[in-house]
Amino acid sequence: MFVRCFLTPCTSFHICVPTSRTPLPSLIQLLLAFSLAAAVFVLVPRGVTVGSIQVRSSRMSFNTSKSTYQIILAATIPIFNPNYMPVEVSGSLVVSFYDQQAGITGLDPVSIPARAFPKIITVDMDASSVPQEYLFTIYTQCFTFPERIIFFLTGKLRSKYLGWVLPIPDIDNYFIISCTNAPDRRPDPPHLPGRPAKPPRPPNSPPRPWKVGKRDTAAAVGVAGQMEGDTKEQITEVEVEEEVEEGVEA
Repeated sequence: MFVRCFLTPCTSFHICVPTSRTPLPSLIQLLLAFSLAAAVFVLVPRGVTVGSIQVRSSRMSFNTSKSTYQIILAATIPIFNPNYMPVEVSGSLVVSFYDQQAGITGLDPVSIPARAFPKIITVDMDASSVPQEYLFTIYTQCFTFPERIIFFLTGKLRSKYLGWVLPIPDIDNYFIISCTNAPDRRPDPPHLPGRPAKPPRPPNSPPRPWKVGKRDTAAAVGVAGQMEGDTKEQITEVEVEEEVEEGVEA
């Protein structure tokens, strides 16, 4: 608020009257101050963070004859960007089997949109570079109880925001990979209960030999006797016919 004063005529007194009129330069300065504060609030870099990382096996194969193996891991990384402008995240991830490095993967610059809560990125990591003396340990853990392998994941990431390169808190985690549920290993099909199998049929019994009883023997003897009697009668009839023919000729 400003005050304007007037000099009264014929006196030496001044009359001051308050006024609410604001000069133009002051309004411009106020707008510039608000604009600068808003720009600082929007453009000031904020820390980019990484959430809980999930790791699973993407491909797994073993060659016992050549003593080699291949394990490809897929890491799901959530990245939180509280800034009002996009950022680029890059860095490297290291997979270790106990104290031995199993593989290192470089992360190419990935654009994270503004105000991402979070942005999920997926990275394939090769964990097949374990020294030869550790292969037996991997085979033992993967093909016998508990059929799981423990890996350690470390990483260093950085974010680039409007020309500023800011570090991201280091990644230091471990995870357990199951050897029995790998995607490229198809489990055995479940055994569905079916109908019970029919019992095998017993082999056919051999034909029984013909048994001749007393009754059958008597019947056979009677039939034979009857046939013999009929034969004798036929012979007698033939002889009588021949004698009659001879008498007639005589």
